[in-house]
Amino acid sequence: MEETKELTPEEKKALERQKEYERQQKKVAQVAKDENLNQKQEKKPVVEEVVEESFDEQHVEHTEINATQEVEKMRAKDDYTGADIEILQGLEAVRQRPGMYIGTTSSKGLHHLVREAVDNGIDEAMAGYCKHIKVTLLPGTEENPINRARIEDDGRGIPCDINPTSKLSTVETVYTILHAGGKFNDKTGYKISGGLHGIGVKAINALSTSVIVTVYREGKVHQIRFENGGKTIAPGLQVIGECPVEKTGTTVEFTPDPLIFKETTTFDFSTISAYLRQIAYLTAGLEISIEDLRDPENVQTAHYQFHEGLVEYVRYINESKDKVIDDIPHTSGSTTLNTGGLDQKPTTVIVEAAFQPTKGGVPLINSYCNNIRTNGGGTHEEGFRLAIGRELNNYFRAKGFLKDSDDNFRSDDCLEGLTVVISVKHSNPQYEGQVKDKLGNDEVRKITSSIVGDYLKQYLMEHPTEGKLWYE
Repeated sequence: MEETKELTPEEKKALERQKEYERQQKKVAQVAKDENLNQKQEKKPVVEEVVEESFDEQHVEHTEINATQEVEKMRAKDDYTGADIEILQGLEAVRQRPGMYIGTTSSKGLHHLVREAVDNGIDEAMAGYCKHIKVTLLPGTEENPINRARIEDDGRGIPCDINPTSKLSTVETVYTILHAGGKFNDKTGYKISGGLHGIGVKAINALSTSVIVTVYREGKVHQIRFENGGKTIAPGLQVIGECPVEKTGTTVEFTPDPLIFKETTTFDFSTISAYLRQIAYLTAGLEISIEDLRDPENVQTAHYQFHEGLVEYVRYINESKDKVIDDIPHTSGSTTLNTGGLDQKPTTVIVEAAFQPTKGGVPLINSYCNNIRTNGGGTHEEGFRLAIGRELNNYFRAKGFLKDSDDNFRSDDCLEGLTVVISVKHSNPQYEGQVKDKLGNDEVRKITSSIVGDYLKQYLMEHPTEGKLWYE
């Protein structure tokens, strides 16, 4: 029988430390059990001294452990109840998380508010009801020195009757209730509408200290005021005057909230002006103007209206470039299809493109969906590339510029030096990428390729001189 080896003094100390640690753990567990059973008797804190050996086993440190404190820590982690769930009512959600709705609270987010108001007029224009939009930048008031923005359109004007669901005036509903608007209903005439974040003018109301909405409709002037993040000022919507029956439209004037826009609350004329120019190019015939009245000694104005739309956009971009051809090919087309969405509503897709080859080498493609710049490209650009590569190669072979033994030009070769503007209008756009700047709808690729391809094929047949110059 093997003799049991006697423990050394060091081993005995280590064993005692282990036993002491186990006793301490049992005490902590017992206190937790007693707490869970809701025993009413008061327990005194159990304080023990635990000896632990340091890393080099040459020093001994003493640590106090309060068992009750340990239990409280455990309970704090697990004490997660319904009372911890916060419900943000109305526009408070927008104020608490503005980045979710306007992207950022920097200068870019500030100017996004102007865009939201302008987009309403653009939607009216695309539906055939608005011909003019005006933006006015105004100085602050004695009560509030922060500058203001006023956006006017001559569309139909927001309805002023009582909404059957909210029991509020429709104007107040549109400006205060998230996901309320006429763009979810085909009867309103909005087959296509702009906007990326989905709450429109409610973002203006939520993130401003003052908002005044004036509606011209049915021979009456209606007005409603909001303050401090969308709180309606009594008595709500009221008739403040009369106007000619033929005068219609909506005007919104707002003052941005410095508590939200801490970086800046000052509107930049050049930023807004550049955006309005872009919108005017994308919405042929629409008249858009801006006036800056903040400095009486330096009033700035700009006026945009482009009857040729994208053609003028390409001409503007290529103004100082050496063109291969003087002509600017331009096409547009639309289709309606059922993509099988939850609402089973048909999807409307409108594609418009203008392009011109130059001797610049590097292609320049400006693409948009619902007037939003898609810097990341997407399926509309892919469809355009397919069409250009396919039709140019077919034409070059048909004319004998390419022999049977020659390889086709790559799409990138066909795009060399090309300036392109593509604008897609889609009733249900899907965006990809972290910043949502890439169009992801698969059906758009085929639709764009078909519309652009059919047009380019016919154009080259009718313009052999331009086709030869393009090849050379």
